[in-house]
Amino acid sequence: MGRDSMMRATVLALLIWMAPAAAPAGAPPEWELALRELDSLVHEISLINLVNGLLLTREQTMQLLELAKQMEATAPKAAVAGQWPSEVLTCRRTYVELRERLLKGEVVSADLERRVVEARAAHSRYVRSTVLGKPRGIDSSCTHCHSPPQADRRDEPMALSPATRFQMDIAHIFADYGLAGMVQLPNLAAKVDAILGEGRRGLFAKFACCLVPPSDLSNPVRVGQADYGEKEMELLRGVRKIPASDWPVAREALCRGMDWVTELVSPGATAARKAEARETLGKVMDRARALSDLEFELEKDSLAKDVGKLSTPPQDDWREKAAFFLLVPGSVKIYESYLDRLGREEKAGAAKPQ
Repeated sequence: MGRDSMMRATVLALLIWMAPAAAPAGAPPEWELALRELDSLVHEISLINLVNGLLLTREQTMQLLELAKQMEATAPKAAVAGQWPSEVLTCRRTYVELRERLLKGEVVSADLERRVVEARAAHSRYVRSTVLGKPRGIDSSCTHCHSPPQADRRDEPMALSPATRFQMDIAHIFADYGLAGMVQLPNLAAKVDAILGEGRRGLFAKFACCLVPPSDLSNPVRVGQADYGEKEMELLRGVRKIPASDWPVAREALCRGMDWVTELVSPGATAARKAEARETLGKVMDRARALSDLEFELEKDSLAKDVGKLSTPPQDDWREKAAFFLLVPGSVKIYESYLDRLGREEKAGAAKPQ
């Protein structure tokens, strides 16, 4: 076990021991229930795309289903929408619509994709309005990193040091799985990894949540996520057409707009991280403009990937990562739906003339 894994295991054990005393008395406040519900829906949607991207066999799916049932038996009950802000309720409705369409294997329409982007932006604003400038302590309570929403919050979101990221991961595990699930997760992680096999497990090193799956599967796909899409390529082709006299103003506007994207994928993004993203985008666009037509065709895929990375949340790998994303509450329904689809496909294949 490496040093980081040992540290994470130690922190996990400490938090499990502390959890009963650290858990806040009474029901969580409405703003915290809203945070948990939206994050839970994102994890469910991401799992649907993840299962499709992993191309799981029937046997693997059935094994994961049994583990999911174990976890779901002790998971906290889903939040019931209360007196939440209207944009949060709209976000929730959009996420639910997306989840149901993906479960049915339906194509995500352009209109729904647009509304999902708007919902994700609203979700990001809501999270960002709650994030504190620094954690209040080390335990599993949301209130140690979040507080009631403030639309005009001026605190710079906390920088994610390794220790803070560990704490955040554990708090999110506790929010999704509860104490009983948090205790079970380390034990089930090895079973999940064995079911996946080394090849599929390795894909999780760069995995991050994905809401809308790539429509063009000819692009390299990373378990339900594309490295880049048409939007990145359109941006690069577009900036090459801007006249030199207009470029300084256009460049500044595009880089400034990058702040919105950075906050969209990482609500707690600091000023330093947003500045880094602006600088990276500017360099990629400058490179695209400096190339000849032939050079651009040779380098466009690499440049588009560099732009695509800017719209992907920070990624890290940890021992329980695959288990965390594959056994989230709500996963039982997703695996059952996937098995139904495999059954239909097998029947359709058997019915074809040889």
